[in-house]
Amino acid sequence: MSTVLVTGGSRGIGRAICVSFAKAGYDIAFCYQKDEEGARQTQELIEREGSGASVFRCDVSDERQVGEMFPRYSAWKCSSTMRVLRRTG
Repeated sequence: MSTVLVTGGSRGIGRAICVSFAKAGYDIAFCYQKDEEGARQTQELIEREGSGASVFRCDVSDERQVGEMFPRYSAWKCSSTMRVLRRTG
């Protein structure tokens, strides 16, 4: 199964993107910066669709944090194909 990585998935458009891809059958990895409760809610919505979810706290403007996120992602889905979608704004 393919996986989609979404930045900023804890609320709003990012959450909607995560859930839409989950409904299409993708596993979802997403990161959030501050809203831990929102991230937990997004994870629950993804899992209700029957997709896997992995959540990372990461400020994507911080190169070090991004560099630390990818090994954790790889440990979760080391054999899947990854699609990256970056939410801006």
